[in-house]
Amino acid sequence: MAGKFSRDKGARFERQLVQIFIDEGWGKGTSRRGWCQRFQTGHPDVLINELPFLWVEAKGQEKFLSAKLRKALVQADLDCTDAGFPFEVPLVVSKESHCEVYATLKLTDLLRIIRGEFT
Repeated sequence: MAGKFSRDKGARFERQLVQIFIDEGWGKGTSRRGWCQRFQTGHPDVLINELPFLWVEAKGQEKFLSAKLRKALVQADLDCTDAGFPFEVPLVVSKESHCEVYATLKLTDLLRIIRGEFT
């Protein structure tokens, strides 16, 4: 039963994350990957059509930081690279229970976004 609860918690966080992007004005085309796409490659957890360069990996877990974050970053980086264009920036959005939501990405990618290298 713990596995199902964990999957449900992850799915709830993905839906919450989609709603956050919609509330911030990125709603046109923002969606989450469904159960049928769970084991397919080439699909981020959350897809934002207006920001097609972002590979969004969502992680909602009880305890997440440190080694789990590093593992998620590596996973997002590999998945983003395997998927290819238009995905260029792997982003891990994480939330531990009763904590704030954090976004983690490589500094070089953040600087590219700030410089406006993506349209």
